[in-house]
Amino acid sequence: MSPLRKQLQQAKADYESACYPGDLASVVLGVPSRSRSFWRVVRPFLAAAACVAIFVSWNWFNRGKIEILVQAPPATQPAYEIPAVAEMPEPEALPEVPTFPTDMPLVPTESYSSFPSMPSVPSMPSINSSTDTSTSEKEPV
Repeated sequence: MSPLRKQLQQAKADYESACYPGDLASVVLGVPSRSRSFWRVVRPFLAAAACVAIFVSWNWFNRGKIEILVQAPPATQPAYEIPAVAEMPEPEALPEVPTFPTDMPLVPTESYSSFPSMPSVPSMPSINSSTDTSTSEKEPV
């Protein structure tokens, strides 16, 4: 083996054998402690309990105000006379709905194949050939 090949293989072995001395994941992410994971689980339940406590206390302390708002004001005489509503006249009878004509068939008798076909669209070679003929017909000036 040539000395260059030996040197390259030695460099490759040194490169592949290099590693971090320890646990890199625990250093980067940190080691989870028991108390930290406990609060992570308990915190949402505490927040929900606080919301329920606020809701219950709000309804408990404001229940007397709701009764006051629901009470009707004392009856008093209106300052003006309300006119009586005029009676609505009877509506006129609606005209009869015309009946469906009996002399017409319910299903069309014409066939859809009697319609004319779609016009043809020129293709690219026919367009090219028409332009070639038009240029060849011109006389040089």
